[in-house]
Amino acid sequence: MKKENPIVKQLKKATSAAALALVASGCAATLESDGLETRPNGTRPMIFRAADREKWKPASNNSRRARIFRRQIKRAEELLKEPIPQPTASLFMEFVRNGNRVNYENVYFARRRNLVSLVIAECAEYKGRFLDRIVDYLWEITAEHTWCLPAHVPAKYNDGLPDLPYEIVDLFTAETGMNLALTLRLLEPELKKVSPNLVREVRRQLIRHVIEPVEIEPFPFWWLKGSNNWRPWCSSNVLAVAQTVLDDQPERQKKIISMLKNAIDDFVKIYAEDGCCDEGPGYWGASPVATLYFYEMLGVPMNSPKHARMAEYILHVRMGGGFLANFADGHARQDPPGAQCYRFGELLGNEELKQVGLYSGQQDGVIPSRPVALISALANIFWLPEYRNVPPPKLGDECHYYDYRQMLFLKDRGMALGVKRGFYGSHYHLDVGQFIIFRNGSPVIVDPGIGVYSKETFGEHRYENWIINSNGHNPAQFNGVGQLIHPERDERSVELTRDARHCVMKMDLTSAYPPEAGLSRYQRTVTYDYARQTVEVEDRWELKKNANTVTFLLYSPGPVRKRKNGLSVASMNMDIDGCGHEIELEKLPMTDPRLRYDWGESLTRIKITAKSGKKGAFTMRFTPRTEKK
Repeated sequence: MKKENPIVKQLKKATSAAALALVASGCAATLESDGLETRPNGTRPMIFRAADREKWKPASNNSRRARIFRRQIKRAEELLKEPIPQPTASLFMEFVRNGNRVNYENVYFARRRNLVSLVIAECAEYKGRFLDRIVDYLWEITAEHTWCLPAHVPAKYNDGLPDLPYEIVDLFTAETGMNLALTLRLLEPELKKVSPNLVREVRRQLIRHVIEPVEIEPFPFWWLKGSNNWRPWCSSNVLAVAQTVLDDQPERQKKIISMLKNAIDDFVKIYAEDGCCDEGPGYWGASPVATLYFYEMLGVPMNSPKHARMAEYILHVRMGGGFLANFADGHARQDPPGAQCYRFGELLGNEELKQVGLYSGQQDGVIPSRPVALISALANIFWLPEYRNVPPPKLGDECHYYDYRQMLFLKDRGMALGVKRGFYGSHYHLDVGQFIIFRNGSPVIVDPGIGVYSKETFGEHRYENWIINSNGHNPAQFNGVGQLIHPERDERSVELTRDARHCVMKMDLTSAYPPEAGLSRYQRTVTYDYARQTVEVEDRWELKKNANTVTFLLYSPGPVRKRKNGLSVASMNMDIDGCGHEIELEKLPMTDPRLRYDWGESLTRIKITAKSGKKGAFTMRFTPRTEKK
């Protein structure tokens, strides 16, 4: 009898078919003792007291968990010497004075990131070296005038230093509450040895900043019935606070938890039935994932068919090469959150989610550059097994259409196509009819996405920003007029057909334009040819006057140059056919840090200007280019 491979034997005992698939595929994946535990109902805890040393013990000195701990201990050692960042009044007032929200937020989030590093380091090492510095940060954070960001203070308190009648429980008041509450859950006995009064003060401030405001009747914050990421994000963080500071007041605790549970259950009901996260893939981690945190903290498994559709969205928007389809306020260059993908995969029996999670989760960073929540850091430690050397998951060949939001995501042998019709929603851009193309994990035609948030991002001037309005997207502008700010859903506006040879998405875009555009009809048809791997975009329009200018603006971070009958764009040729036209190429320096991270030093704007009578047609055909050796 053939002896079983010991690695395979280990994997069988430890987790799932995903591990076996990794070994069977020939990759050098290994599994050490995973250290994971599951409750009888299938949920997986992620909050263990630091004193429970068995739970915090790494599988080996070279395990993933051990590497995370070394990194955080090194950072914590640096923080012992660094001054605590100071969120001054003048920084707070900048938002009201000049619209800048970044300078204050950089300091605000640095404090919280540093606290997370110190807490993880102390829990990992458990020698008391970092307790005093944790106390310093708790002292400073509890003394802040407000935990609410200046950008989230209601306009009616339009004072640079507002006098708030009660704490505004926004995303980050709630997240700060969660960070402090979980710090107590992990280290309260140890912190009491340093200062019982400090622990009592943290509890008092959690009550004042989080619990008392959410007990006001009628409920004073819109997010409890909101339809975007605020509802699950705030609710999950408030739940962590209630579970921590109200153990001695069970009726009070029960009332808050019941209110939040009803809100989250309703959020799942009103979430798009097809599972589409219309705010963009970056907000997947703040909607389905925050919902996952909520249910796991309550001990309720998130494994219904609706939950599965919500989770699997993140798989379909992958474009390859570490890029996501960044419709709406989305960032293009990012890996899906690893521990959360893996946990969804466990709950739903989805091996692809598991493997995506394993790959993303094996990266070294527990503290990403964005503001971090302690709960996410703990999930990263306790929800992932100890796989090593997991290869990047390959894109499967698939065609997935989200009917309600009218989005198509197609993958085929290295080609990746995203097309959006859609309508107004949270974090909406003027992008009805937008298409993006990637090839072999590299961008060809892109949506610029979104830059660093400012006052204008969510203010009355939002749609004056070129990356948000029609100038940042590739549907046509007619006589210089772009799309409406609030187009309504038109369920009859999309016709999708697919067979062995073609996938065709035909969109009527007429209702997305204001009367000033002079449109009678505008149709865009995007056709993918499987045999040739070509993308053809055909636009046809009818206008109310005879002499018209029609403009298309496309963006590529790759090299673009003119060629006969069209352009060379990154790794594809772009052939153009239709009414007489001119092509202008303009290099746009990416001065915004977020855009520069996504696309590099510059984007090339391809401006195509066509002359048209009352009727016109225009075709752009993208064909893979075979480079000469």
